[in-house]
Amino acid sequence: MIIKIKYIDDFHIIVMSEKEYWRDYSYVMRGKQRKKVLLILDGPALVSEIKGKTNLSLAETSRVLRGLVEQGLAECKNPEDHLGRVYGLTDKGYNLQKKIK
Repeated sequence: MIIKIKYIDDFHIIVMSEKEYWRDYSYVMRGKQRKKVLLILDGPALVSEIKGKTNLSLAETSRVLRGLVEQGLAECKNPEDHLGRVYGLTDKGYNLQKKIK
């Protein structure tokens, strides 16, 4: 079964299998920290901003972001920079965030 999701703003359309959607949903919901980070990422943000909004340590924030990137739910906007990295949601992450809110 294929799920077609069209976002409210008409700019993002994502097609994914039902199995993939539920895998991502389960991954986020199994971790309170993952859910926290996913829900506060409304736009691009520095790791320090995410840390401040979630009250997680810098190490926890970095670990959670790494996991979200590996799952394809978030991306680093400036991976070549070692300081001041900016993260944001991918279309897949944005879709999941809207369903969880």
